[in-house]
Amino acid sequence: MRLIWSLPEDMNGFTVKNVKQTLLRIIFLIASGTVLLGAYLYINQLGGISHTPVSMPAWVPFLPSLVWIYLGALVVPWFLLLAIDDPVRFRHCAVVHALAFVMLVTVWLLFPTKMLRPEVPQGWCNELYRYLVLIDKPVNIMPCGHILSPVIVTWFLAEQNRRWLLWLLPLVAISAVSIVTTWQHRPVDILLGAVVAFIAISIVKVTAKKQKNV
Repeated sequence: MRLIWSLPEDMNGFTVKNVKQTLLRIIFLIASGTVLLGAYLYINQLGGISHTPVSMPAWVPFLPSLVWIYLGALVVPWFLLLAIDDPVRFRHCAVVHALAFVMLVTVWLLFPTKMLRPEVPQGWCNELYRYLVLIDKPVNIMPCGHILSPVIVTWFLAEQNRRWLLWLLPLVAISAVSIVTTWQHRPVDILLGAVVAFIAISIVKVTAKKQKNV
């Protein structure tokens, strides 16, 4: 009997069904991920911008040691795109990512914000966080861009097979917790980021449907 928490059957598709397609997708994901990361860091380092300070709610703890989970939650969803078996759905997912990123950048530039963070506690478990904040300034807080991939990938994989929700909803929750507790973004910023993701999904879906009916 198949266990409810077992991986969806289509999980094996990207490893054995089409090796060439998988390799091309890996190259595409690495290349596009590098471009998006480079664009983000460029915007993050822009000077001459007056950022509005924002504060984390008092009830949120500061746990920089969770940066490992935070970084993992950025990488894992991106490569879960490999599990999307339909090439059209894969392209739609990629377009949604690009559109959502453009929407985020627009808001960041029009309404620049920065997070007021406490001093990083001493200890080896916080060293990675120290290095992270050296290259990733506490700006571009609203909306949260780090929640985009978890939300978008969950949508498209759940569309392919509902069983993915059993694995990906916890991933989204863990991603959100790590983002908040490392004080990268506030809870409201995560909600706004998820709204941006759903708007981008809706735009791509509606556009694709209209093109199909032409």
